[in-house]
Amino acid sequence: MQPVGAEAQAVRKRLKGVLTELAAHGGTHTRQAWPVARATACLLPVTAQDREDDEPDLAEGLLTTLTPHRDEVTGKLSAWALDFRFGGDAEHTVRPLIAAAGRS
Repeated sequence: MQPVGAEAQAVRKRLKGVLTELAAHGGTHTRQAWPVARATACLLPVTAQDREDDEPDLAEGLLTTLTPHRDEVTGKLSAWALDFRFGGDAEHTVRPLIAAAGRS
């Protein structure tokens, strides 16, 4: 059995192409696809990982791409996720989601 971190990395690797297509290649720009953009913006913060070699994580990069999305909800959620999940220190260490409960 793989360690939990290894399982998560394997899942992210399989989803990378789909998530990139949705977030970065215009797959969610039509109004009909905005719910998909919102779902993508919800999924990415959950899958966020710390930077390696100062390179943005997949989630960090795709959330950056989604921040100026035409759908205001998608843009705001992406901006919040970037600020909260990656904005805590100079190394962009990912904060635990549970910490959001105590943030005002």
